[in-house]
Amino acid sequence: MADMAAYDYLGLDTLGHALKTIDFIMDKLYINGELHRTYRCNALNLPGYLDDYAYTLLGALMAYSHTGSRKYLEFSLRLGHDILGKFEASDGGFYDTYLSEDIGLTSIRVKPIHDTPNWSPNALALMGMYYLHKVTGLDEFKGAFDRGIKALYQSALSSGTSAASYFINLDWYFANPPTVVVIGDDEQFKALWQTALKTYRPGKLVIPIPGDEVLDLIKDEAILGMVRKQRRGESLAFVCAHTACSMPINKAEDLGQVIASFMTDKYVY
Repeated sequence: MADMAAYDYLGLDTLGHALKTIDFIMDKLYINGELHRTYRCNALNLPGYLDDYAYTLLGALMAYSHTGSRKYLEFSLRLGHDILGKFEASDGGFYDTYLSEDIGLTSIRVKPIHDTPNWSPNALALMGMYYLHKVTGLDEFKGAFDRGIKALYQSALSSGTSAASYFINLDWYFANPPTVVVIGDDEQFKALWQTALKTYRPGKLVIPIPGDEVLDLIKDEAILGMVRKQRRGESLAFVCAHTACSMPINKAEDLGQVIASFMTDKYVY
């Protein structure tokens, strides 16, 4: 993820390394529906914990944002369903490990909420659920995000600043961070897409829709409505923030200005 952010905001040539890393995880560390922590001499070791799944999910979503490739969005969906099936607690939030007789993980499980100093596994999983819902529109991920926010609140409150990453998610719960949807398949689309990636805005998510490659994976009616509008003409971008979306934008320079300014007053507390 750091490599992709460095590519976006510092202009460094790090995107290729980031994508190779995600590809390596997909090909070597994620086997038969299981994510593993280590790979050495063609051997897999140690089952993945919650933070492994969550970090990989966020990385795969960023890879999709930068490539529009179906394989990364499909991998994100698999990881999202893995997190729900293996780690989600019945009362909300996520355990750090999952139970499996095959790999002998301990039956003593906790819901880690403290940043140590990396963001806590639960905060990472919540972010993954939130972003995956924003991309796909699937309610199961929004439901897991909502349940986790409510279930972990008292624990985070008592932890104070040690649970800072949870409170970033709580902020997102009340005020949606910006989403930029870019639709098309021509040079104008590429210019809009690059502007969307390289214009900084806290929490921003870029959702590229290049042609029809991933449309069957997108269930969000607002995004599908944008696609129908674009199909009638040129490549377009839309910026959504808080509770509103911009008018369609067809020029890269205009898009940068809208990303930087649209609804910013709603994020001042």
